Amino acid sequence: MLRTKAICAAIACAALTGATASAATISDTASFTYPLTNSTHGVTLQQFDSSLGTLTDVALTFNTTIMADLSLENDSIATASIIAWLMAQFEIAVPSNGTSTISFNEMYNATLDPTDGVAGSGSDYAVFEDISKSSGIQDISPVDFTPFIGLGTININMTDQVGFGAFGASEATLKYVDLMAQGAVNVTYTYTAPVPEPASLALMGLGGLLVLRRRK
Repeated sequence: MLRTKAICAAIACAALTGATASAATISDTASFTYPLTNSTHGVTLQQFDSSLGTLTDVALTFNTTIMADLSLENDSIATASIIAWLMAQFEIAVPSNGTSTISFNEMYNATLDPTDGVAGSGSDYAVFEDISKSSGIQDISPVDFTPFIGLGTININMTDQVGFGAFGASEATLKYVDLMAQGAVNVTYTYTAPVPEPASLALMGLGGLLVLRRRK
C-alpha cells in the first residue's frame, strides 16, 4: 500500500512538471543585393507554423550596407575645395506595422588644383574607392501576428531613394560607380510549445499501476 501511494505521488509530480511550458525560438533570414536606383525590392521570409505551438512574439531586424566608388574632378580654372554628398534612404514595409526607415547622409571632400584639361587624372582629380557605410534597425515588432502565421511566406518590401551631388567649385564632375545596397532581413519567432494533456499523463500513470499489480 505504501508503495502504491509513492507511485501515485510520483505521477502527480510528473503531471505538474509536464504542465510547465517553456519558450522556444525559430528564425529565418533573407539576404539581398541590388543597385540603388530609386526602386522597390522585396524579400520573402517563412511564416510561423502554428503546429509548433503558440506564437508569443515576432521580432524583425534589418541591416544594410551601401557601397560605391566615387570620383571628383575640378573643371574650373581655380583651385577648389569640393564637397561631394551621397544620400540614401530605405523604407521597410512590415505587415501590420507600417513603415520603418533607415537613412544615410555622407559627405566626402577634396581640395583640387585647377583643371589640367585631361579627364580622369592629375592633381585636379580625386577618387574615393570602396565607400562602404552600414546601418540597421533592430527589433521591429509587428503589432499584429496574424500575417506571420501560416505555412507559406511573408513579403517584406524595401523602397530605396538615392541622390548625390557636389558643391564648392564653379565647375566640377562627380561620378559614382557601382552604387549598390546589400544586407539581410531576419525574423525571429518566440513561441510556447504544446505540453501533454493531463488526461494523457493520467493514463500513463494508470498503466504503470496496472503493471505493478500484475507483478504482485
